[in-house]
Amino acid sequence: MSGMIKRQSPRQPEEQLRSGVCNDLVMAMRRHTILLLPAAIVSKFYRHFVFGIRKQTVRPVLAGFVLFFKMLPNVWRSRKPVRHLRCGRSCNCVRNNGSAVAPNSTRPRQPIRLAVYRLLGMKQGHHNRMEGGGRCRR
Repeated sequence: MSGMIKRQSPRQPEEQLRSGVCNDLVMAMRRHTILLLPAAIVSKFYRHFVFGIRKQTVRPVLAGFVLFFKMLPNVWRSRKPVRHLRCGRSCNCVRNNGSAVAPNSTRPRQPIRLAVYRLLGMKQGHHNRMEGGGRCRR
């Protein structure tokens, strides 16, 4: 540990904001499906611009926009959009607990099984457990 020296340079919030704006736009571009992409990008631009106006940091926000447009060709080539249904679930998960991985994302959904249970009068309860008149085990 004696050989390592901690850098004593001060933080630069303008550069961090510029980078954060660019990163947020890049992630939206890479992950949203082509159908949701225009609305997602417009929404991100609007949110960042309103934030910049409120916090009086419009210049770094605009610099983030410029940086995003410079990187746009490379970002477009590296797109790996998620499926439309998973996109909504992963966005909800990020809002709820800060994690980018949707819960139960490794287990495939079984809509036919759930439809049969619903036809039998059962309801989906806590943690996706099926609840009926009696007990239902998986």
